Amino acid sequence: TTTETPKQYTIGRLLGSGGYGRVYLCCDSSTSILFAMKQVDLGNLNSHISKEVQALINEVQILRKIQHERIVQYLGCQENKESLSIFLEYMPGGSLLNHMQQFGPLTEAVAGNCTKQILEGLVFLHKNNIVHRDIKAANILRDTVGNIKLTDFGVSRQLLSISCASGLNTTIGSPYWMAPEVIKEAGYGQNADLWSVGCTVVEMLTTKPPFYHLEPCAAIYKIVTCKYPDYELPAGTSDIVKNFLNTAFQLNSSKRKSASELLHHSFITDNSVRESREVNMAQSKNNFKRILKVVALGSVYSGKSCLIHRYVHREFKIVYSTIGANLSRVMLGNDQFDIWDTNGLAEFVQITSQFCKDAGAAILVFALNSRKSFDLLKETFEPLLKFTATNSPKVVVGTKLDDPKREVSKEDGEEYARQLNTPENLERMSQVPYFETSSLRNENVKEMFEFVFKHCLLERKTEPETWKTSLKNFFFRS
Repeated sequence: TTTETPKQYTIGRLLGSGGYGRVYLCCDSSTSILFAMKQVDLGNLNSHISKEVQALINEVQILRKIQHERIVQYLGCQENKESLSIFLEYMPGGSLLNHMQQFGPLTEAVAGNCTKQILEGLVFLHKNNIVHRDIKAANILRDTVGNIKLTDFGVSRQLLSISCASGLNTTIGSPYWMAPEVIKEAGYGQNADLWSVGCTVVEMLTTKPPFYHLEPCAAIYKIVTCKYPDYELPAGTSDIVKNFLNTAFQLNSSKRKSASELLHHSFITDNSVRESREVNMAQSKNNFKRILKVVALGSVYSGKSCLIHRYVHREFKIVYSTIGANLSRVMLGNDQFDIWDTNGLAEFVQITSQFCKDAGAAILVFALNSRKSFDLLKETFEPLLKFTATNSPKVVVGTKLDDPKREVSKEDGEEYARQLNTPENLERMSQVPYFETSSLRNENVKEMFEFVFKHCLLERKTEPETWKTSLKNFFFRS
């Protein structure tokens, strides 16, 4: 066991499984810090399992040597008769693949920002004579604010020397993202990763890499025989992106630019200009159907402002109490949601009431570790609901679930949510509008806001599919 390995920890939910075995979310018992544990079962050793073990050991040997902001941090290693495990930094944002499976392809600007961070990670790896050999969306993880980190080095191998004549000659990696020289086993170097970056850019813009319509064996044949990969980009894709892909998809690997050179490509350097242009184009085409108002109510220290910040900005951060009111604006398709975070002090309740007028939905927030904050909802903020739109949904949220000193039960929270809503509202919502979340994790944050937006829209007779499409276009934008 390495010195970094947590001595005592609790194994949580399964994060995923694949070629190397299973990945679990774990919690360090002494610090409450979350981390990921990648585990391979050693109970029944056979040739296949032995390969998994060797891949995992290889990953450990590489990760123990490297530390970079674009690389998932290695935390330790542990082996016993039953299993071999490595402990890694937990990336709560999941993989880019998870992102696209849930929300669809990325915009050009977001893809450019992701590509920049991928290249930064590769520059570091290549300077340390490491070829990743499996760059793809599934192996690119995100933190809570969209920062990119590379993972899954089980198929990587450190180059013994830049001038090594034979190079690497074992076929490892995912076939759709493989460079031609990798498939041919003709010996390859760092530029093989740049071909995979090109495939990943196509994947980010379309959700699929080149040749994905083919079976793996057929795709492998096409990669080594075609002059150029087969894919179709979205209509309106800029020439800058096409030029970047032409550069990455050079059949002759010696003609491909390095990761550091590609960082100077216009696809990367002009990204902020393109993002601004995309926003302006979207706004010029966007004739708002309506502007919908959501008001958030709750006492000081209820976690209300942090809750909104975590949703809108997708990050954990200490947010000071709101003075007056703070507006967060969210665009979902043609609908604009104005989320008003109001002052939590009782003496300013008259000011707060002004922001409740005609609100299409209300979110009432209290801290689960404070009975007082729960009672204040009833005493101070519930009377303000009369100013909201008729029959608007009222959603109750309990925060600070991670605090063991809980003073308000789930049953109390659910009952209060029932009391605030009409029978017609409850029947339409098909569930009790009550959610709980914590200060350390993001459970139910996105789900709660989805729920609010969904029923705020439905209140105005919008078709159910409209809000789903709107949410898809918004969530995980970067």
